[in-house]
Amino acid sequence: MSSPQVIDSAKLDRQIERAIHDSEIERQADALQDAESKRLAAVEGKDGGVDTTSAQEQLGRPLTRQQIIDRLTRLNPNLRFFQSIKYPTIGAVYHYDGVTNLDDLIYSGLRHIVGMEWTGLSPEFTVRKVADDRFGVKRMVGQIRGWRMVLQRLIKERLITIEGAEREFAISKGRDSQRWYEVLS
Repeated sequence: MSSPQVIDSAKLDRQIERAIHDSEIERQADALQDAESKRLAAVEGKDGGVDTTSAQEQLGRPLTRQQIIDRLTRLNPNLRFFQSIKYPTIGAVYHYDGVTNLDDLIYSGLRHIVGMEWTGLSPEFTVRKVADDRFGVKRMVGQIRGWRMVLQRLIKERLITIEGAEREFAISKGRDSQRWYEVLS
């Protein structure tokens, strides 16, 4: 017959706290590793074999803001488009849902979906701007958002369909993009 063991609740509490702490450290390390791999992918600047930091290679079939707006409005008349006051070269796509931002006079009923280029031509593919930081590490410092990225976000939000995007923007007539298919799958 074995003797009964006394449970030391303070020791058990310390073990639980240590397990929680270790789990949190592991979660943070995983998040850091994920962020670093995304940073490296961004500064690597490759979409298949295409250099995503080259404006010339990412230009594809450029469209004006008005062409993009006209086509998207045909796909979803509840989309709204506004130029940024603070950064006038960019704008944004909003969805009128009637319930978001009701206390805001300008954006009442509008939910922000995605930013877009407002002046000049919008490239088909996003151009990533990369520069070395003060330690000589390459970092993404900005981007010129391509109209395909706008479509991706709207498709993921279920505000337009892939079929609609194909009909209005003829995606299949542009060059292949590995990232286009990765994001949509």
